[in-house]
Amino acid sequence: MKKIKYILFGILLVSITSCELMGNIDDIQPENVLTDETLVSDKNSAEAAVNGVYSSWRSIDIGWFTSLMSMRSHAENFRYIGGYQGFAENDIKVENIGVEKNYTALYRVINIANSVLAQLEGEFVEGLEAARQTEMIAELKFHRAMAHFHLLRQFGEFWDATSEYGVVTYTEPVRSNTPKQRESVGAVYELIVNDLNAVISDAPVFPKGHYYVSQTTGKALLARVKLYQGAYPQAAQLAGEVIAEAPGAGYMLEEVYFDVFRNAAKSSEVLFSLYASYPNEPTSMNITNLKVGDTSKRIADEMVEGDMVYDARYTDAYINAASKYVQNDYASGEMANTHFFIRLAEMYYILAEAEARQSHFDEARLALAAICERAGYAQEEIEAIPNALVLEQILKHKWMELNTENNEEWYDLVRYHVIDDYVIAPDYVASDKLLTLPIPRSAMAGNNLLKQNKGYE
Repeated sequence: MKKIKYILFGILLVSITSCELMGNIDDIQPENVLTDETLVSDKNSAEAAVNGVYSSWRSIDIGWFTSLMSMRSHAENFRYIGGYQGFAENDIKVENIGVEKNYTALYRVINIANSVLAQLEGEFVEGLEAARQTEMIAELKFHRAMAHFHLLRQFGEFWDATSEYGVVTYTEPVRSNTPKQRESVGAVYELIVNDLNAVISDAPVFPKGHYYVSQTTGKALLARVKLYQGAYPQAAQLAGEVIAEAPGAGYMLEEVYFDVFRNAAKSSEVLFSLYASYPNEPTSMNITNLKVGDTSKRIADEMVEGDMVYDARYTDAYINAASKYVQNDYASGEMANTHFFIRLAEMYYILAEAEARQSHFDEARLALAAICERAGYAQEEIEAIPNALVLEQILKHKWMELNTENNEEWYDLVRYHVIDDYVIAPDYVASDKLLTLPIPRSAMAGNNLLKQNKGYE
């Protein structure tokens, strides 16, 4: 039998084994190696293979990278962790090990998803109902879309659809070291949007848990993508639909902000996270000793008015609890800290910004007030924000809500910088010259068609 080799631009040559996919994938083939013939053979192996794609996000190279990017925005204070060099100063080198490992891990997610898709699309699977097979295909396309989107916003000029500096994309398994060019930003977005439209159409309506993909999950990620594209009417519509449909699909805002982190992957407002429990299924994240960054504290100070001592999101997460990631007691069977990829709360900020960028300031303030109430802000306070300051206030409130979770704070700064000439440096980072990450040197060496980002040549 021919082993499937996953080769990423010549920098990675690995056979995907059971230890990387987790679950029961090792039951599929005695040698613990996925092959063309045995990846999916029946209902059970199909479910195991799809679960393996979910598990591929557990990579430490993805989890730890969140902390590195949090250092870049100064949402998190400087710490000595693998690949930290240059992030706090926004002076990251092409040989940075953290960048290389994250780049490779994201393409691994894509390749595993494509390998399972290749088995499920157009193929009859014994014992698997056609409706469930369609759902599985949609779930896999979500993972492919999210990984491509992560790569695009990290390594591509995601703010300019006409830019040639997109990323290399894949819709089929990589089984040979064939050089490939970067797609344009517009072409990458087209692939991502097409995949997410399939998720919205075909994924489960009611997920098995908040760590599984649903149609609402796909719509939420598409709302974020449309905001990044500058397609504000569509972003507002999608975010509004998610907010309206969420209760019927099993999602609801937590009444208390900090309960999101107490409940972790089971939080009612999580649209997609990683299942995590002790002792066998923790996520690979470097958040045990996370401390709030100087910029987060400064923003909290700026937002204090009247009798408020601090924004409740700051008080609960960093003063009373010392860290918003509190599930570190390692009690057997208890929930563990997780990576919050998408939360319902983000939809309110997307709706608010998308409306504000259309000069619909009353609608923007209404959306912002709805999510800021649990942080201690009266509706009158939000309504009093002048039109000229609405966008900046949305940026700051969203920073307080989501900082260190999925690096939205950095990408928001980039978007505001490009669109509004909002100054990133010196307030937030040491330099705003470099808005992308460097393509890893090892990737460039293995793909002679790959073009390096500007500023890193």
